[in-house]
Amino acid sequence: MDDTQHNDFFDRFKLLMDDANGNFGDRFADSVPALVFVVDANRRKLKYINQQVTNVLGYTHADLTGWDYDVTRFFFKDDLESVQKEIEKLYNLNDQDVHSYNARYNLKNDQFRYFKTSASILKRGEDGKPASLLFIAQDITDKVKSEIELQSLQELLQESEELLHYGLYEWDFIKNTLSRSDGVYKIYGMDKSDPLHRISINDSRNEEDNERIEGIIQQAIKDRSSFEFEFSYNRGEETLWIQNKGKIVVPPNGEQPHRIIGIVIDRTRQKHHENTLQKTLADLKRSNKELEEFAYVASHDLQEPLRKINTFGQILSSRYESALGAEGKALLARMGHATDNMRILIDNLLEFSRSSQSRHPFQKADLNTVMEEVKDNLEIQPDNKDIVLKVAPLPVIECIPSQMQQLFNNLLSNSIKFRKPGIPCIIDIQCKPAGTTDIHQLHLPASKKYYHISVTDNGIGFEQEYAQLIFQLFQRLHGKSEYAGAGMGLSICKKITDRHNGHIYANSIINEGATFHIILPENQ
Repeated sequence: MDDTQHNDFFDRFKLLMDDANGNFGDRFADSVPALVFVVDANRRKLKYINQQVTNVLGYTHADLTGWDYDVTRFFFKDDLESVQKEIEKLYNLNDQDVHSYNARYNLKNDQFRYFKTSASILKRGEDGKPASLLFIAQDITDKVKSEIELQSLQELLQESEELLHYGLYEWDFIKNTLSRSDGVYKIYGMDKSDPLHRISINDSRNEEDNERIEGIIQQAIKDRSSFEFEFSYNRGEETLWIQNKGKIVVPPNGEQPHRIIGIVIDRTRQKHHENTLQKTLADLKRSNKELEEFAYVASHDLQEPLRKINTFGQILSSRYESALGAEGKALLARMGHATDNMRILIDNLLEFSRSSQSRHPFQKADLNTVMEEVKDNLEIQPDNKDIVLKVAPLPVIECIPSQMQQLFNNLLSNSIKFRKPGIPCIIDIQCKPAGTTDIHQLHLPASKKYYHISVTDNGIGFEQEYAQLIFQLFQRLHGKSEYAGAGMGLSICKKITDRHNGHIYANSIINEGATFHIILPENQ
């Protein structure tokens, strides 16, 4: 209803309400789908309410009596001051004028609803001043809530655009009109008054970029498909990388498409991160190459002096045995022992390096076959009563077989080395699918299937506080005089499991044995 129709309605309504006690006027007021009430302009007290006040707000004439007919009891307390200012404006109205305002009304159940209230002068006194004021209030709660929700969504959109650095657009390429969100303007560093002609074509890019992108868009229009491209954009002195994703909207009637909806994303930060990552990878490759060169030197140049020391020691021992005496022979023996230890250390270093640098491809391998080869290498036979090996069925996984052989060889050798003297060495190998607890605690991808292989022995064990230390390079819990080795076997095991995107950890009780847990994926 426009203002003219609204005023005409009020004029006719006031004629009927002129006498608030008229039966027809009452029936007419009760039939109006709105709150209708009349206020004494001098005393500011309610003189009349229609049935909708009771139906909608819940108040009865008894309630009004309890309030002493105070009209302000209708209004929500936070709106009361503004409503009183609106009522003041009514006293200056002409008879034909209608004044409208929005306010919240209290319900009897302590809730409130939104109403649009229209008010005018119903009757004047002999002095010409307003005597009665007529109010008609229409419930607009649903409309207001929709507007509030829409406003909340718009604020959420703006916040998400600012947080994620993107903006939305809609382009009618027939009319060449473009609507865009605030995020688009922010990305381009423009005000809303600045012209932003087409989706992403601007003077900051070269002609080759323009032709490339135009071809992508035209092909998408032809195919009625989506598209995606990336380009650089100069915003002042800063160069941005912007990604544009769009979709051709196809009309349901089958006509030619004429509209594109899309999103532009500021990928500058990601681009910088990608460039930094690429540089880091390049540095890592260079470092790995240097390590490979070092490994070559270690395997050749460092081994040669050791061979000479060992040869010269043997010559001294054979040619000058009588002259050396007991002390000289002991010194030569210690020199030979030190030379052997150095050679073992270099070999282990090379093995550790190769465990993460292997160029062998991943392939499907049966770990049962791998275990048989390990048993043969360690000469663990069924009739060897001193070493009892129990092996449950193992899975077929995608791996580097030679490294799996080395992994189990090191673990079994470790159990045999740290056995209890005087009793058989018992090693029990079990396998089961890895549980969700393992996968969650070790932060492994839940999309893959994993196997949990455990290697348990009855050896001397170790204190649980050293469970992490034993996998570090050159870490030994026992002296060389007690147990031989360079302290690298378990470090190599960790390198191999890392190489296979798995995990290894250990549990132990001193003098009761140890259990090594290996988590390996079925597929890489």
